[in-house]
Amino acid sequence: MIFNQTRMASILLVFGIFFTTSCALFNADTKTENETSVENYERALEDIREEIENAPDSVELKVQQAEILFQIAKSTPVPALRRPYYLNIHETVNEVSALTGSENSELKQITTQAWTLEQSNGVALLQQDDSENFDKHFHSIIAHFDNATTVLPDSLVTYTLKAATYYRHGDVNKAVETLETASEIDNYSDPDTIEKLAYLYLEAGNFEASVNRYQALVDREPENHHYKSGLANAYILNQHHQNAVALLRELVDTFPSRYEYQESLATELYFILDNKISTQVSEPGAGQLDKDDFDDVISSIDEIITIFDTLETKLPSIQNGLERTAAFYKNAAIKLSQLTAIAPEELQEEIKNKEAELLEKALPLWQRLNESSPENMDYRKNLYQVYLSLEMEEDAEAIERSLNF
Repeated sequence: MIFNQTRMASILLVFGIFFTTSCALFNADTKTENETSVENYERALEDIREEIENAPDSVELKVQQAEILFQIAKSTPVPALRRPYYLNIHETVNEVSALTGSENSELKQITTQAWTLEQSNGVALLQQDDSENFDKHFHSIIAHFDNATTVLPDSLVTYTLKAATYYRHGDVNKAVETLETASEIDNYSDPDTIEKLAYLYLEAGNFEASVNRYQALVDREPENHHYKSGLANAYILNQHHQNAVALLRELVDTFPSRYEYQESLATELYFILDNKISTQVSEPGAGQLDKDDFDDVISSIDEIITIFDTLETKLPSIQNGLERTAAFYKNAAIKLSQLTAIAPEELQEEIKNKEAELLEKALPLWQRLNESSPENMDYRKNLYQVYLSLEMEEDAEAIERSLNF
């Protein structure tokens, strides 16, 4: 008798994230000019604005205004309080572009200096390894990157760094919002941004959106296995098992030595098998199991056995792999036993034989796991249940005495 089914988790593929803070620091001059106070800059700004009122089409005056605004921003110690000045600089740039129909080189230099200042300060704080310092400076880092994107709104690298800051802080939804903004600005043309966004959708639990983003990347670069791994994960988490199997078969064929693809394929095949048997057993009026249905079930089980046998020879000492393999053999035996209720008489013997075969394959694995981790009660209980199912009563009783039921 088998008491319960062992949990088999989906096997997600490891494929790297993408949010690194190893960007080179920029050579920006972050010192304020001591000889000129903020008050003097403010007075100069008032004066230049009066002149602009009298000569609204003067590009030279507008350039001077942008330079003064930048000096005020640099002299403002709190990063979050600089943003209005940067917004004014950006508006000035737009005004001059509208007047002249072209980009002004002096204004470009000012905006580049302002962006470099804020970007470099944000990166410097973000690169600090001390998590306590990171938490302390979190709001300043975000403010620096907000300032940078205010003065140069199309800077994708800044949005990525801002998203990385939110991600490191545990604000996954904010990281998603940041990269969504970047993608909209870029019209979804930068694959790196889309990939990061697809990954964050997985983190946030928005699996359908992740599938869509990864699918777009795979459509764009069909040979990129990194994108395909991400799409496979999205399929798995979104419970699109058939799609996951098709993609994993492709990855296994392309990379036969990568055990993680084979293990994920075996697990997904099991989920499909589990759903198929559960549907056959539980649906009212489904009718008696016929020979073709039974052969399909056995074919699926044999395919999974072949994969796990291959994995066991490649990775004989990896405990997690052993546990998943042992769980499959035991769970597959459980699923087969459920078919006896709807199987015709001529299939009963075949079902019992296959069930026994699976339990016999499960037995040495649970024994190895129990020997390697005798303190693990789950291993011991599973071994106990396999002993009972194989009618190895003395061995079952020996374990039962230790379980204190």
